[in-house]
Amino acid sequence: MVFMLHVNFLLQNIFLGRESAQFFDQAMTYNFDVATSILALQFVVLCMLGFYLGYKIIYRGNNFTCYNNGIYITRTTTSVTAASSVFIILYVLYAGYVSGFNYGLMHQFRSQNGFIFELRAIYLVLLSFHLLNIPIRILVKEKRYRWLRVTFVLYCIALISFQARSPMFEVFVVFLYSYAMWKKDKFKFKYVLVFSALLIFPNLLVMLRMSAAEDWQTFIASLFYFEYGTLLNNFLGAVIFYEVENEYASFASQIQLIVPSILRDLFEFTQPNYDYINRVSNLAEVSGGGFSLIAQVYSDFKFNSFFIFFLIGLVIGWLNKKASNIGRVHLFYAISPLIYSMFILSLRNDFGVFFKYSIQIMILGLILEFFRRGVKIR
Repeated sequence: MVFMLHVNFLLQNIFLGRESAQFFDQAMTYNFDVATSILALQFVVLCMLGFYLGYKIIYRGNNFTCYNNGIYITRTTTSVTAASSVFIILYVLYAGYVSGFNYGLMHQFRSQNGFIFELRAIYLVLLSFHLLNIPIRILVKEKRYRWLRVTFVLYCIALISFQARSPMFEVFVVFLYSYAMWKKDKFKFKYVLVFSALLIFPNLLVMLRMSAAEDWQTFIASLFYFEYGTLLNNFLGAVIFYEVENEYASFASQIQLIVPSILRDLFEFTQPNYDYINRVSNLAEVSGGGFSLIAQVYSDFKFNSFFIFFLIGLVIGWLNKKASNIGRVHLFYAISPLIYSMFILSLRNDFGVFFKYSIQIMILGLILEFFRRGVKIR
């Protein structure tokens, strides 16, 4: 999806001369020439091809459904799932209360207490475990899953009040991923329509923290526009135009982020070096817009980045293949939709974030699988 945001904007810039767009009350401007756009388009298509080939070598679709004689999930596991959701809901409500539900203050509070909010991964993995092993119609109808349903709805409402786009995207992906797997992961046009409609939702959250558009035409256009198409291409354009290179992997100093923030603070780890990210942000004339994984791998590996995305495609394809054994998905492989969603989100962030999250979520999956087997929580 984010690949296509890159491609869509670059094609419009090259063939239609589009250089800017209005996003609610902000004007988004692309700062580089057509020659840079052509090279950027070639690079993005190469990365997209690398990911696709790696993904398709391992995973070619789900052709079976085997709910009968599948993994049995105990009431204890369901209760723990609901309880983990309640924990995050209470945290969000407390953060909103002390900050007056002001987005800037809530974001600051979350940054200062990031470890607690990161614990939502426990809930998301357990939720995914349920969704991949129990048909959605049963989760919706049966009384034993009542609290699972209630906490899921409250969790979504809490995230909306928190104006948290990325966490909302995570939970959407977990649900839609599971639904697609139960439908044998077949492409259907109605899925495209539903997914396209859901993509408007994050912009509605953004609207809450931005000034209103000057007219209704701009407002409607902003709902269907993704500002990252312009922002991310500015990052990529900057590293190409200014030939920003690295003698070593720019994310090397961020490997320590694998260690939970509470332990990094306790043992006083050295802060990661963000000089590279700050330099590229200044060259791209972008502030507060995240970063670009694609721009970063261009700086580090140039056109050898094909192999980086090929490897990422292999890993995600392998996880999807295991998760496609619907009804018999082990708890570890319930991390699949979370890795998938983080890869999408990391394309508008840096590689260190993706690397950190992927390792952490795999370790969490192994720990939860260990407890499921060790203490008979199935």
